[in-house]
Amino acid sequence: MIRNDFVSNSSSSSFILASDAPILNYFNITMNDLIDVVKELYGKNDITIYNLTTKEGFEKAKEDCLEILNQWDCDYSDIIDDEVQILDRLTNSRYTSLCDALKNIYVLQYFGYGSYKITDDFCMYNTDLGKDVEVPKFVKDLLQDVRKRLGIVTNGDILMSGEGGILVHGEYCLPLEWNKERTYSDTLCKEIFDKLVEKGKINPLNIDFLNKYYESRYEKRPYNTYDGIKYSWEDFKDEKLLVFNNHEG
Repeated sequence: MIRNDFVSNSSSSSFILASDAPILNYFNITMNDLIDVVKELYGKNDITIYNLTTKEGFEKAKEDCLEILNQWDCDYSDIIDDEVQILDRLTNSRYTSLCDALKNIYVLQYFGYGSYKITDDFCMYNTDLGKDVEVPKFVKDLLQDVRKRLGIVTNGDILMSGEGGILVHGEYCLPLEWNKERTYSDTLCKEIFDKLVEKGKINPLNIDFLNKYYESRYEKRPYNTYDGIKYSWEDFKDEKLLVFNNHEG
């Protein structure tokens, strides 16, 4: 764990990179290698880096960050049958649309501000009575069932899954460039990947690595990359990024 400052709940940011991936295993990239790269890129921005593969780092991450991470649904990963996997964007869009529709129909309160998780203060506004009342049980049951079926979880659930390698939590939004071709999370993964290549930790054109077979959850197949020629930051993002939130406030 590398601590540069105190964790804040106001306009903070966070991301979690997975602990395991073919790219890490083949090139013998350690969590310390990732920590060094993150420190080099963002260490001047009041960040705290937790090595989640150590007991001390994991416990400290829970103590410092679990509460705020649980306030945000994860946009990049889901958990189905206790397995963390890439969240399908279409699934996420459908889930968000359903929750937004029910929120408007039933005038749901304290719902959808970062997370569609049902909490203790979950209620609905009754326009006839002019006050908040209890939400009908069937609405709660539907939302909970859909969430479970789709594997929708909070960033905190991903932390607790044990799949994380490092958690980075910042006092402020990270200085990441966004444009029409690249999101903030794209920029994050590209900068980390490019730095690993620059430091000689990864050779994206390594033929032996690209020809390796790896076992996914459902099949064995040749290693596929986005462009079919080399390993890129996009491949790195799919394998490594579990959580990203550049504005927790």
